[in-house]
Amino acid sequence: MLNIKRSKLRWKVTSISGREERTADGRESHLDRPKRMAHQVISDITEWVKNLPTRESHYSKKTETVRRYLNPDLNMARLHRLFCEKFPEHSIGYDKFRKVVKENCDVHFGAIRSDICESCEKTNVNLAAARRRSDDVAIGRLEQDKEIQLKQAQSLYDGITAQKASPNNDTWAICKDFEKNLPLPVTNVGPEYYKRQLWVHNFGIIDIKTGNASMFVYSEHFASKGPNEVISMLDHYLTQQKPPGCHKLNVFCNNCFSQNKNRYLFVYLDNMCALGKFQEILITYPIPDHSYMPIDQAFALIERQRLRVEKLCRPEDWLEVIRNARVQQPFKIYGLNFSLSSNLAPLPNVEVVRSRDFKVACGGRAKQSPIAKIRSIAFHQNAKPKYQTSVDGPWFEMDLLKKGANRCSPLRAQELEAVFLPVKTAKKKDLEELLKYVDEAIREAAFYKSVQASVEATEDPDDYEA
Repeated sequence: MLNIKRSKLRWKVTSISGREERTADGRESHLDRPKRMAHQVISDITEWVKNLPTRESHYSKKTETVRRYLNPDLNMARLHRLFCEKFPEHSIGYDKFRKVVKENCDVHFGAIRSDICESCEKTNVNLAAARRRSDDVAIGRLEQDKEIQLKQAQSLYDGITAQKASPNNDTWAICKDFEKNLPLPVTNVGPEYYKRQLWVHNFGIIDIKTGNASMFVYSEHFASKGPNEVISMLDHYLTQQKPPGCHKLNVFCNNCFSQNKNRYLFVYLDNMCALGKFQEILITYPIPDHSYMPIDQAFALIERQRLRVEKLCRPEDWLEVIRNARVQQPFKIYGLNFSLSSNLAPLPNVEVVRSRDFKVACGGRAKQSPIAKIRSIAFHQNAKPKYQTSVDGPWFEMDLLKKGANRCSPLRAQELEAVFLPVKTAKKKDLEELLKYVDEAIREAAFYKSVQASVEATEDPDDYEA
């Protein structure tokens, strides 16, 4: 009735089901076609591409599939040109060359890397030198060191993957970090390249399982990036966003001391367990320079949205960029100490969190302890904290509190007075120069008027991982 031949029907059915091996239909089997590509050409292209130098992915080290990348300065057109120079006897056009590469070579072009792991790069340099010397002993030792480093780095990503796939609803997994400083104003005029701008900080926390993320956005003269601010924002998030029936908390964060690895944060989390808000809290720190985490994917969406905006002169413009960065599951936005608006007035759907003095509340209980080498630390409701200094190493008990300190008494962190922090005099001068290119109504609003300068002003120090 449909005029479909039996052979064609069989071909379609078996190609979809895959239960039978498809039989060859005879296409491309004719040897009298003048434009047919020779098998030798296909073989030469395949072997030549496969022998090009490649590098492995720095983050994914699964043993079953390791993706390899060509040099980032290569592309398909350059590959075609280099092949024609190497094999002048083969006259092959770009389209046919590209088709052969796509069908026969699992090739990927790498991107220019930034924030390269210091330890891995040193090992690669020493490994290349050992191979030039044919020093088999050094090669074996360096390759073993590299394998151990990468396995330890992979453990973080395995833990994150396990949390995503876990059907257990009594464990809550989150990831937190600061995005890179966001400049304000962005006018794109020439002199802006040489001027210091006001920084906008964005502290993000993401629920690993659901993907819901909260962004705490504030100006550098509203608050700093120290323990008081981080714990205040984290406390608000844990209080407001805790899922029902959750008894365990897993936190993934980098090794920055003032933000994620300090005695104030440890005392706060230990007190959360002692008061019964969580039965167990586990913090996992990645190997330095191997700290690409789910919250960084959210930040990448913000960076991509930023490229679609020409100018950012009002503080609210950054909130719009963050709000529009993800259509599905848009980010929840908070402020800190003041509303990030031109007139400093409250904005709809943007709650302002106040900083609290956790350094005083927690510092009075905390004992000075070596914490730089910690890779994991676990807090329990009825036991002292325990920590690891390596991924597969033993657990050690930590004496976190001073003698006589009561871990079960609630922390009395007082709300800090909301005051504007001064910026450096040179930055204030540069900001005034840039504001000449901003609409008068914006630069005369309360936000920019609240920026004051002081010769004694200090900026947040760079917090390197350890």
